[in-house]
Amino acid sequence: MEINKLSYNYCYAIIVIVLSICNVEAQTKYYFNKIPRNTFLIQNSNQLELNKRTIRKIHPKHTHTYNVELEQDQFLQVVVEQKGIDVLIKFYSPDKALLSEFDGHTGTWGIDKVSWIAKMKGNYTIEIVCSDNNTGAGEYEVYIKELRNQTVADKRLVEAEKLFMQASKSREKSDKTFFESIIKQYSESISIYNELKDTFMVAQINSAIGQVYSELNDYEKSLRYHAIALSEYQKGGYLHGEATEFSNLGTLYNLINENEKAIFYNQKALSIYTSLGDKKSQIILKNNIAYGYDSLAKKNDALRYYLECLDDIDKTNFETLKATILSNVGVLYGDIGICYW
Repeated sequence: MEINKLSYNYCYAIIVIVLSICNVEAQTKYYFNKIPRNTFLIQNSNQLELNKRTIRKIHPKHTHTYNVELEQDQFLQVVVEQKGIDVLIKFYSPDKALLSEFDGHTGTWGIDKVSWIAKMKGNYTIEIVCSDNNTGAGEYEVYIKELRNQTVADKRLVEAEKLFMQASKSREKSDKTFFESIIKQYSESISIYNELKDTFMVAQINSAIGQVYSELNDYEKSLRYHAIALSEYQKGGYLHGEATEFSNLGTLYNLINENEKAIFYNQKALSIYTSLGDKKSQIILKNNIAYGYDSLAKKNDALRYYLECLDDIDKTNFETLKATILSNVGVLYGDIGICYW
């Protein structure tokens, strides 16, 4: 039954890829720049203003542009709250030079932000690019959180963001000799974010370091950093982050064949995603739990969760895992002695 094992392993790989922002990936990498070259530019520019929030829907391969007027030495921080879609923020000078970009490890839910101190007066441009090609359209909310004269702390914040993004970009390289410098850059940025008491970023970067150690197959260190990330998210009350880290821990325990612990953490993640009404994540977590039960040879429990996944998929049109789950259901029916086909 070697085909069956491949089927389950393939299913598990898809789970990890779908949760890539946030989840640990054993054999896949986290890419910073996930934007295809043929991204469509939607020229519907809007002027951003302090205390003015804009909520918009964005489709895969689309870009929304915004402008903001800055005086020399002004500090700007633009925040994008992702609501079911993963986006990349790009920030351009008045002469259209790329100054900064930010794509956090928050996946389709969470906060991305870009900070800058203007070196010249002028009209700056912000691009919000849909970097999520695996799902349909989603919403985001964009606003200016800070627009004022710069401070010493602002310079440190810009430095921390730069270190974070340098580390994230370096992870595109397949050569693991880069990982030591990546962890060093992440650690330096954590130090600054701790100074600034930015719990969200401290949690996010600890999670990123955990992902790096997972790619190095150092699961003990990976578990340690994801546990720290979980604690920081809980401290800040960030429920999506908390759910993600429970799921990360579940994934890691699956990788080291501690399947009962994997189910425990995945069920905690599922409980939070259910309370948040995040249907897609519920499907993925139920699939993870089914995989755990199947690994423990608890076929009926595994089948129950797989069938729940299929029912949820039919209600949400989230087709990503459907073919794999159907295959696994067929195999399970065969194991149990029921003719599915």
